[in-house]
Amino acid sequence: GDGMRRDIIMGAAAAAAAAAVAAAWWWRKQSQSSERACETPKRARAPVPETPEPRTPSTQPAAPSPSVPEASPAMPSTPQGGYKEPVVIGLFVYPVKSCAGISVKTAELTEHGLPYDRQWMIVEEGDDGKLRFVTQRQCPKMALVSPDVIPDGSTKSFRQSRSAKDSTGSLLMLRFNKEKAVMYASEDGSGSSGNKRVRVQIWKDECDAIDCGDDAARWLTERLGRSVRLVAMAKDCKRPVDRRYVNRAWSSEQDPSTCSFADGFPFLLINAQSLKFLNNHASAKLTVSRFRPNIVVSGAPAWEEDSWKELKVDGVKYYCGKGCSRCKITTVLPDTGEFDPSGDALKTLQSIRKGEKGQVFFGQNMVHDRSEGVIRVGSTVHVIAKWEKVGLDAMLQHRAAQ
Repeated sequence: GDGMRRDIIMGAAAAAAAAAVAAAWWWRKQSQSSERACETPKRARAPVPETPEPRTPSTQPAAPSPSVPEASPAMPSTPQGGYKEPVVIGLFVYPVKSCAGISVKTAELTEHGLPYDRQWMIVEEGDDGKLRFVTQRQCPKMALVSPDVIPDGSTKSFRQSRSAKDSTGSLLMLRFNKEKAVMYASEDGSGSSGNKRVRVQIWKDECDAIDCGDDAARWLTERLGRSVRLVAMAKDCKRPVDRRYVNRAWSSEQDPSTCSFADGFPFLLINAQSLKFLNNHASAKLTVSRFRPNIVVSGAPAWEEDSWKELKVDGVKYYCGKGCSRCKITTVLPDTGEFDPSGDALKTLQSIRKGEKGQVFFGQNMVHDRSEGVIRVGSTVHVIAKWEKVGLDAMLQHRAAQ
């Protein structure tokens, strides 16, 4: 009777509601598909590629040589007809001058540049008794020395954490090629016959340094095949950057911009598209580790960095003072610690990047405004000023005057 009729009515209502939900779902899907078909396709923002770490010795099986991720040959246009702002795709720290580097994702900034970048240096005694710096120019085997840094109070090294942090009393670890043996040295030189203050020469500069002891000297001497010692830059050492190539508003004679044991500047930047351009002309693939940058950017056309004067990244300003003049270190094979017999890297640069004075350029040497901060992989590079004169010869001539 009434109960049966009520059940029939309620069942029909439930079926109708279910059919309505299904119909609504089908209609929404069809509408969305139609809308997508009518929309103008939007260019998706490509994920920021990570620059592979330069080849460093380890106990793991050998891996293919790293390279900067290849970029699209055509840069995306902006409404003004230019290119989108580049981004940081790689950060590298080289604790020991001219030895292998460490790839990190974030790095704090110090007065001298990235933390512990070129804080240590290998030296040898000359006939005149002076301790002078040694690089891969004289000893290509240095490419097989793989450093790492354990910050004071941390349980993870730079290489493990992919982060470079500033601290005091950090410990340096050294490995050579595929050896399991590790050599430890402190930044204050404590240890066997360590903590001796010495004067060392790098190019025309003489600096105060701390000898890291006999154990480190013996370990390096045995592996490099020449009598050398390891030193760390003294904490109170101030090595000024050449004032012809710095922003005078940031650097005075009384308070100059400084660098560590780098060749002359706290930062070296290269453009991934410029490296790709080189590879298009080289007979063999050239990896980023050949050129030893601190910062790798992507998203600007090849050689656009030649025009950059002032940049801003993560709130910190950088001044592009001088193009980086290249030498035969670019011909050292990072995997073997030997010179490439073909010399292809330098020959390719000479064919397309040679100025009238014979120097070849790739990358930009930079100083920063020395404000505290952090630089990160994935950060946008804002170009806030450009040079009026651009060209290979202008890199050395005009920048101090402008």
